[in-house]
Amino acid sequence: MGMISVPVRHRFSVDDLLLMEESGVLTPDQRIELIDGEIIDMSPINQPHIACLLKLSRFLTQNFSSDQYIISQQNPIELSKQSLPQPDLVVANFRPELLEEERITATDIVLLVEISDSTYSYDRNRKYAQYASAGILVYWIVNLTKRQVEVYSQPDGNQYLRAEIHQQPFKFLEDLTISPSDIFPKKN
Repeated sequence: MGMISVPVRHRFSVDDLLLMEESGVLTPDQRIELIDGEIIDMSPINQPHIACLLKLSRFLTQNFSSDQYIISQQNPIELSKQSLPQPDLVVANFRPELLEEERITATDIVLLVEISDSTYSYDRNRKYAQYASAGILVYWIVNLTKRQVEVYSQPDGNQYLRAEIHQQPFKFLEDLTISPSDIFPKKN
């Protein structure tokens, strides 16, 4: 057996990840996600992140019919056999199976949101390309540092053809208007 001169990466599938969780190799309290076959540790969640997620989730829950949409917070979505990310928030078209045995997939999603502060570069580069490649129709990066919402739409390959940056109220799904006060926690 010869020496390996280049480090070899081992890629994992969604099935591998689920098996590792079932067997106890990975514990439920570990914050991880599977991106392109790599197991990635997720950043801890700070209070501004939590407040933003709660405010945005509350706004969407109050404005969307539960018969039409499912609002999912920090749950895994299956983008491919090698990717099981856990975005901060997903709005998916309602299907009864999603409440039972099926996982949300790219074709279900009408809006995917990542809330970013220290993870901005990762969300803007790697996750951006991942979500565009999977055909996620609308991807928001809620930039806590700049207090702005970056809206990416019209996926094409591993990029989005349209980008908008909002620091003022703006319209989105079904002509609903959302303002920064509906999203961002108050400044201290």
